[in-house]
Amino acid sequence: MATCSTSPVAIPAPPPTRRSPPRGHGVRYGADGQILGVTVINARWLLDRDGHFTITLPREVRVDAHDLAGR
Repeated sequence: MATCSTSPVAIPAPPPTRRSPPRGHGVRYGADGQILGVTVINARWLLDRDGHFTITLPREVRVDAHDLAGR
């Protein structure tokens, strides 16, 4: 005799959306549009060359080398 389960089934969340802003850094967004993470491309090279890098999200975020010192 077959039995039926009434336990809830978990539906997996959709994978994050990945977008590449103008400067080439990768930004991952969740299903709700919130930023989940940022991948900075060539961070060390940009810091050595310019002393900062900029990420364009809904607004620009500038990260200076001294902001990352000792981390």
